[in-house]
Amino acid sequence: MATYSKQLNLDSSSIVHIISIISKAKGEARIVGGAVRDVLLGHNPTDIDLATTLQPTELINALKEAKIKTIPTGLQYGTITAFIKGQTIEITSLREDIKCYGRKAEVTFTKSFELDAKRRDFTINAMSYCPLKHEIYDYFNSIDDLQNGLVKFIGNPKQRIQEDYLRILRFFRFSARFAKNIDQDGLNACIQNKEHLSKLSGERIKTEMDNILSLEKTSIAIKHLLNNQFLSKIYPFIQQQIQYDNISHKAVLDSAHIYDANVKLMLYAAIFRNEPPHIKNLMSVKFSRRESIIIFNLIKVSHLNEEELLYTLKLKLLLEENYAIYFAFSGVFVENPAIVQELFNSLLNKPKPVFPISGNDIKEIGINGEEIGKTMNYLKKIWIDSNFSLNKKNLTKMIKDFSF
Repeated sequence: MATYSKQLNLDSSSIVHIISIISKAKGEARIVGGAVRDVLLGHNPTDIDLATTLQPTELINALKEAKIKTIPTGLQYGTITAFIKGQTIEITSLREDIKCYGRKAEVTFTKSFELDAKRRDFTINAMSYCPLKHEIYDYFNSIDDLQNGLVKFIGNPKQRIQEDYLRILRFFRFSARFAKNIDQDGLNACIQNKEHLSKLSGERIKTEMDNILSLEKTSIAIKHLLNNQFLSKIYPFIQQQIQYDNISHKAVLDSAHIYDANVKLMLYAAIFRNEPPHIKNLMSVKFSRRESIIIFNLIKVSHLNEEELLYTLKLKLLLEENYAIYFAFSGVFVENPAIVQELFNSLLNKPKPVFPISGNDIKEIGINGEEIGKTMNYLKKIWIDSNFSLNKKNLTKMIKDFSF
């Protein structure tokens, strides 16, 4: 183990107060996991978790005596949540995993921070920090790996994956976030165990994939997930071997940022585009109905010819709040992307067009019954084709020339 003297920006008064309470109860506590990693990289951690040598009952009693409210949020795993100064802090007793069953495990409590660190997945997630001593504890050369952009399993990669097969997807997620290059030993172990991805619940897969596709450097993950056929194991409706297309993928990302569209849904659509799934297929793997419809429609729009595409994009503007996503995605695959950009620019920062003709307007001209609907559709198409420039007067004049 290496110990480094360094003060990290993790010394909040609430954290220090709780660690001091634990110390008075003859225990030790440190900040563990992702918070240490993130601060070393110059990022603000979203969560700060503590680990302690005190067992759960001892921890609860010590905090109760200090008048700090606690809730046993995962007592079988030694986890409680403390409430202090409007902040919630998760504290877990140090433990070893005796047997692992995916998200569940048989555990035994320990006083060893090193044994607790060994049960974690990747080296960069296994550091701990004491705000009282301003010391970082590094058991697996984690700081070197972090500085060198390496995401490595702790110990034997195959064994760590077999403890929880979700670690395959987590490997790709953390690689996309922190790695300069993929760790080959980790990748090989993931490939050897990819058949077991089908054992995971749809909810767990969906959460991990959402996280992967929301990352700025998601290309690192998607390239390996596609080229090594991982996705066919988690999406049963994929039959063909889909290869990573660097040009299209980069274009989707760039286009999404330009249009401020939903990158995640666009990337799903790009992955499924050559073998379009039905909405019910997407919902069967835990996409919401809204997500499924958007992905399905994105793929559909991206296969239209130029004339159909431009008309459809104008319809999306009228009918859908997130219309920009369709401009962004289709612009990647159309033969002449400039026409999509030009149309988008012509509509940008303008109020959403409102069709100027109503059914009553048509009735006043003497048209009734089913012919009202036909006339409305005819005029609406002309109005859309004019890029919404025709007004009520222009459209009313055209009714006289309309024949059924």
